[in-house]
Parts: sequence; C-alpha cells; structure tokens
Amino acid sequence: MPLHPQSQSVVDAFVALGLPEMDTLSPDDARALMASRRLPVAEVVHEVRDLRTGNVPCRLYRPSDDPNLPLLVYLHGGGWVCGSVQTHDEPCRYLANLSGCAVLSVDYRLAPEHKFPVPLDDCVTALRWVHEHAREIGADPSRIALGGDSAGGNLAISAAMTAGIPLRFLLLAYPCTDLRLGSASVSENSVGPFLTESLMRWFVAHYLDGATEPEDPLASPLLAPDELLAALPPSLVLTAQYDVLRDEGEAFGHRLASLGVASTVIRFPGQYHGFFGSPSILDDALAAHRIAATMLGRHLA
Repeated sequence: MPLHPQSQSVVDAFVALGLPEMDTLSPDDARALMASRRLPVAEVVHEVRDLRTGNVPCRLYRPSDDPNLPLLVYLHGGGWVCGSVQTHDEPCRYLANLSGCAVLSVDYRLAPEHKFPVPLDDCVTALRWVHEHAREIGADPSRIALGGDSAGGNLAISAAMTAGIPLRFLLLAYPCTDLRLGSASVSENSVGPFLTESLMRWFVAHYLDGATEPEDPLASPLLAPDELLAALPPSLVLTAQYDVLRDEGEAFGHRLASLGVASTVIRFPGQYHGFFGSPSILDDALAAHRIAATMLGRHLA
C-alpha cells in the first residue's frame, strides 16, 4: 500500500522545507537538524525529572506517585550519532501514561566522538544501576523492561544480552539488527523516506571503531549465538513497510521465536522509519504505543 495519508503529509511538509540530507552534514549539524524536527509536546506526565545513573545522564518519567512502579528503560534512536532524551521526549511520555510504567530514558554518549562499544557500555551501566537502585526512584527491581527504537533497539538487544540482570520484556521499534545492511528492504527502501540507505551507511561508519567488524554480535545482534538470543525475555518487534531496517527487524523477531522466545512481530503498512516517535500526530504511532503499553502491562504485572 502507499504511504498512509497522514505520513505522506509529514513527508511532504519536510520536503517543502528543503532541508539538507543528514549524511551530507557534520555529526554536530546532523544532531542540530534532528533536534529541529522535534514538535512541541503537550502530553502531561505526573513527574518528569533528570538524574544520573552512575555517570550516565537519564530522564525519568513517572505516571503516578505509586512508589513501586514497573519500569521501562528506554534507549533512543538516531543512528548512534544523533538523538537524545529531548528528541525522544514525546514517545517516553506516551509510553509512561499509556502503560502505567515509569520510563527511564538514557542519554548515552554518541559516535563518532564515542564509538562502539561506548554507547552500549553506557546503556549497560544505566541498566545495572537502575536494577540496583530501582527503589530509590520508586520502581520495582523485579519488574524491569528494556526498549528502544532503531539504533536504540540495537543497543537494547545487546544490553539485554550482556548486562546480566533479569528483564521481563523487550520493546523494539524498527531495530537495527544487522550492520552488514544486506537485506532486501535496504535496497527496496533505499531512498527513504527519512532513513535512506546512504544515511544508514553513514551512521554505521561513524559508529564502528575501525577494529570492529559489522559481524560482531554485539554490533549486529541478529548474528548473536543461539544461546544468547534464547535467553532473551519475551519481545515485541514493530516494523514499518517503508523502512530500510524492516527485514532485519522482522528476521530478528522470527529468529527469537524459532529459539523458543515469545516474540511478536507487527508490521505497520504504509509507515516510514521513525513513525513510532510521533503518537500525537500519527494514528498508527498511537496504535503502536497502545500495543506496546498493553504488552508492557501484561509482562510487568
């Protein structure tokens, strides 16, 4: 099917702005461009505050004053180069309110200043800290989920495999799972919208440190050994029809299922990479958030 009419309107609006392609910019200018795309957020959450988990800055969203909330640790997308707790403020607010979970958004360090595995190390540090200190932020250490979108989904999978803490659920929105970028959807959707093949290769080139091959299972978790993937918690993988990462995300979800992990894969027809971040303007994004919230509630009950 063609792009959803709402999504087509978003794409048309950005085309009309005449903005440069991100992969033609420096990392700093690309970050500024991504930040400039952020719309004002009207979703009110009971409490929002910044804190540090060890040496990693984070933002905490609490939907109520319940001192024993389930917790979702969320890792933002942006190709390991861009993105922040600010750019992903909207989805974190919606996830907190719809699920009734506290949400901890992690502001991990970015490439190319901090290449692989530094962003992953920050995510693991934050995850271990919050498991140990959950009570201090009004959360239940026995009810923790981990999630992320795009590069954040990539980091979430790898952190889940390495952090060594019990997780109840993985929420993955169009995760990058194979940095070789050889799936059919890469060429099929090479010109986007928004995430192009060229931009994805630009991200990977900035993220990897030169010594790390794309086949490294912590960089490309689709290639991780069976025993690591089989130990992952139940997972939800959301994908978009017009996304270069569509096939590798779906392949990851299906591989989990083949290993006995409860894995749900849902493709949103007519959607582009990034749609999950706009629940205030896209009906499909709100529907995806509601699905995620329902599954979070079920697994963190």
